[in-house]
Amino acid sequence: MINIITYRDYWESVKNRVAAIQSCLVVATEHQLGEKITNISEYPLLVAVIPSADPNSRDVDNVKEVNTGFIFVLKKLAESDKTDDSYLEVMNETQLAMQEVKNLVAADFSDCDAPGHEVMKRLDVSSFHQDPEYNYLGHDGWSLSFKFTSVGY
Repeated sequence: MINIITYRDYWESVKNRVAAIQSCLVVATEHQLGEKITNISEYPLLVAVIPSADPNSRDVDNVKEVNTGFIFVLKKLAESDKTDDSYLEVMNETQLAMQEVKNLVAADFSDCDAPGHEVMKRLDVSSFHQDPEYNYLGHDGWSLSFKFTSVGY
């Protein structure tokens, strides 16, 4: 599994390199996100969930783990302001921000000199799976799951 501090620092660097992202949180659970998200005032918000990991080794000499990463790009829209047009505007804004994040993550994978290459150098780009999120903890936007390999235990 990837070191949690390294992982947090990576997503903070993504926030700093993607102009559309205004805030970043790293959480372990939906409950923890629900507690922290109430204090956010700058959107769009990038949320990175601490990844799960599965071993991918046949012996103890060459241990690697496949991590499953999960991120969100979210924005809060008050129910009183939620019309079809405003909802689609939020979904469009967060979709464009998610696309910027995906492009940056893919660039970190392929560019050995990129600031995030050490974290994403074993990214499986074909594992990207993106879904729309509606009223997720009072927010709308997109989620993305992906797999990457790290040195194991």
